[in-house]
This record gives sequence, structure tokens and C-alpha cells, in this order.
Amino acid sequence: MLKNKMFTYSILSGIFIGTSFIPFPPWASLFAFVPLWHFWQSETSLKKIFWSGWITQFILTLIGFNWIIITIHDFGGLPWPVAFLGLLAFCSFATIYIPMAGLIYGLLKQKAHFNSMQSLLLIATLLALLEPLVKTIFPWNFGYTTITLPLPTFHIAEWIGFEGISSIIIFLNILSYFIIFPISKSFNRAFSSLCLIFILCILTATGYFLKISAHKTNMDKSLSVGIVQANIGNLQEQANLHGFRYKSIIINKYLNLSKEVQKSHDPDILIWPETAAPVKLGPYTSNPYSINLTKELKKLNISLITGTYTRADTGQTANSVVFIDKGEFISPNYSKTHLLAFGEYIPGSKLYPKVKTFLPQISDFKAGNGPQITNFKNTNFGVQICYESLFPRFSTKLAKLGAEVIVNVTNDSWYGIYMEPKQHLYMTLARAIETRRPLIRSTNTGISTVILSNGEILEQSPTRSIWTSVFDVPYSSAPKITFYTKYTNLGFYIKFLLLLLLLVYGFKQRKIHETKKLNK
Repeated sequence: MLKNKMFTYSILSGIFIGTSFIPFPPWASLFAFVPLWHFWQSETSLKKIFWSGWITQFILTLIGFNWIIITIHDFGGLPWPVAFLGLLAFCSFATIYIPMAGLIYGLLKQKAHFNSMQSLLLIATLLALLEPLVKTIFPWNFGYTTITLPLPTFHIAEWIGFEGISSIIIFLNILSYFIIFPISKSFNRAFSSLCLIFILCILTATGYFLKISAHKTNMDKSLSVGIVQANIGNLQEQANLHGFRYKSIIINKYLNLSKEVQKSHDPDILIWPETAAPVKLGPYTSNPYSINLTKELKKLNISLITGTYTRADTGQTANSVVFIDKGEFISPNYSKTHLLAFGEYIPGSKLYPKVKTFLPQISDFKAGNGPQITNFKNTNFGVQICYESLFPRFSTKLAKLGAEVIVNVTNDSWYGIYMEPKQHLYMTLARAIETRRPLIRSTNTGISTVILSNGEILEQSPTRSIWTSVFDVPYSSAPKITFYTKYTNLGFYIKFLLLLLLLVYGFKQRKIHETKKLNK
């Protein structure tokens, strides 16, 4: 019976969490952990607490990130059976912070004394603390779903980041717990419901205030930007690796689309996505593709930011972004720092180089040196390549370095068409709110768009379609440093302090409890 209870509660929480993340609406975010916590509250076996958390994280990952199987097959070049095993491995560890939090909670419950309220607060604190700390290939949190809602609540990310919003959602699960399982007369259903509604209203009102404030920010400069989405499919990309003809076909496709945009709108800058120019480009590169491309750009009077490849000083290839002003390369170019495991590098290959011989289809790119700024057309650009946008501290570093506009170039063609493009889109747009910088996103197959520093999302491209558009992007020449940018790690310190206070109190109560037993 107890085993059935463990499976039921674990699976319920897994389904609630998994179906509350993009592209689903966050319908269960505020009570998703309640079933799992209810089991943890009544269970003493560390083994059962850990495995219940593991089941929850496996189910939610399988629901929310099943596209990983496509990535392993298409991007990693591995057969479907191996890709399926890879998906199972990913689901086994992707959100391991949940069973880890449960295990730590179970251990502390044995060593200290907590009442029901303190136990729930301890669980929530552990989850909120470990969520951003435990590394995963595709870091996500509950905060991102708020940007999809027609409410201004997500604007509080300017103060606390989307990690902070996620922590608040986790803590609000405590009030939902009291609504479903009231533990005392003081915390009955009515009182808990009123507290929950009141907090949500305060958060929404604060978000509205910050939204209005962002709209009033002085935007003294403007940039006309054209985005080119050529919809180069995976098969053509793969063929490009083996044939010179395809490289010319791809570059010419982008050039022809750019020529149309330039002729009709004459934007200040055109932006092509990640590896749009599938050749090595740079001021010291003399291959015919680089020579012909710069000649064409000069003839067409085009200023271009494009994803491409460059040659690193180690001799390795780097996934990079270069800046070309009407045929002239502008320094510095940027090389991707956060490489994608099993796609752009093999984990452990530095220690065991022979592993590369077993997986020759996986690239061996050289990582870049971290966030950097390039002044191009009198604008300070900070570049993210693909999933670097999922790391808040990468973007806050760009803001601190003086970025006025953030550019994200991406190729999401390797991840399927349903879930990942929307997940990656909103997780990328979140960086604009945290830093209050406009963010331009150019992708190969969609979704391309622009989000302004006030949170307004402009036209979005369709997926798997050829598409171009030109945007007027207002920005500030002296952008403010947001509270979150300045104090990115403050949330961690607050949660850690709360954990210490709970532990001090719990161990103190344990001593008092044991003393009373001895006196009896």
C-alpha cells in the first residue's frame, strides 16, 4: 500500500510539473509539488524519499524534454536505439536536484526536530537552493512560464531574475499544501487561500509598476535590424559537411534573401543565424567563400552580423559570430563559450582523447573565452550563441561589460518542431527582462523575433519557414544596470541564510525535545 502511495504521489507531481512548463500553460505550478511533499512528510525511509523524488524528476523530464531523443539522433548523429537510451539517461539525471533535496531533507529530519510548517519550509528552501546549483545540459526553472502569461508579473525578474520567480513559485506550493492538507486551525483552507491570493496580487502589482517604469526609460538611440531566416534543414546542413556545392548554395540563399531585404527596407544591419555561413570566415581567412561573401556584401552595401566558423589558435574550429561592415571584418569576433555536450564536444575527451575515435561524428569545437562586447555601427553588441542564452550570469556579464543590445543567434533545427523551439524562445527572451536590454534573436528555422527592453515581444517568425523581417529597435546609449544584474547571486545568499536559520532552529528544538524526554 505504501509503495502504491509512493508511486501515485510521485507520478502525480511529475505530471503536474511536466505539463506546467512551456509549451503548456503553467496550470499546476502553484501546487505541482504538493503530492510529492505529502509523501515526504509522512515517510521516514531515506531510500523511499529519494526514489519518489527520482520518479517525479524522470516523469517531468520525459514530458517536458522528450525532444532530447531528436537532438541525440540529428545533432549527435547517433542511431535511434542509442538516442532512445540517451533520452532515458537524460531523464534519469536532468532534474536530479529534486531527489537530492528529498534525501537531504530526510537526513535532516532524522537529526533535527521540525514541525509540519518548518518541514515544508525546509523542503521548499532545499529545492529552491539546489534548482540553479545542480548542473544540467538544458537548465530550466518555473519562472520562465510566467513570461507566457498575459500578466506583467514576470517583470519582477528585473529585481530577482527568473530564478527568483521560480523560487517564489516553489515557496507558494507551501500555501497550496495548506489549502489541500490543512495542518492547523490557524492555517485553514480559507486563510491559506487568502494568503496565496494576496501574494499573487502583490507580485502582479509590482510587475505592473516595473513594466510602467521600463516604458518610461529614455531610449535615445534606434537601430534598424533585418533578420534573415533561410530555413536550412538538417539534411542540407549535414550534406554541407561533405560537399563544397552545398556551402555555396546555403550562402547564396542567405545572400539572395538579404538582397531583397536590403532593396525594400535598407536596414542598418542584417543578422544571420548560428552557422548560417557554413565556412570559416575572418580577416585572415583566404578561402573563396570568405572572399566572395565580403565582395558581395560590399557590392550590396550590407552590414552583417552572422554565425559562422572561425579557426582557433589551437587549430580547432570554433562556433563563432563575425561582424562585417560592407565587406570589412570588424574585431573582435565572438566564439561560443558554452558548448553543447555530445554535439559540439565530448565530455571527458580532454582527459581521454581516444574517446574521439569512437564518436567521430561529434564535433570537437574550441570554446570561447566568455562574454565580450563588440562595437559595431556605433552600437555595443553582446552576443550569445544558441543556448548560452539559458545562463543568466552570461547575459548579466554582457550588461556589466556595457552591452546596449543583445544578439542571440541560434539553430534549433536539431530539436524537433513542437516543444523545444518555444521553450528556447521564451528562456532566451527572459534575459532581456533581467538586464533591460533589447534582445534580437535570429534563428535558422524559427522562432526569430525581437523583444524590447520593456518586455514587448515583436513579430515572431513561423517555424520551418523562409522568413525575413525588419525591426526598429530603440535602445539606450546609457542603459541602467538592473538590481538583478548587479546582485545576481543575492537570491542564493538569502536562501542559504534561510536554510541555516532553519537548521539552527531545528537542532535547537531537537535538544529541547530530548531534554524534556530525559526529565520525564
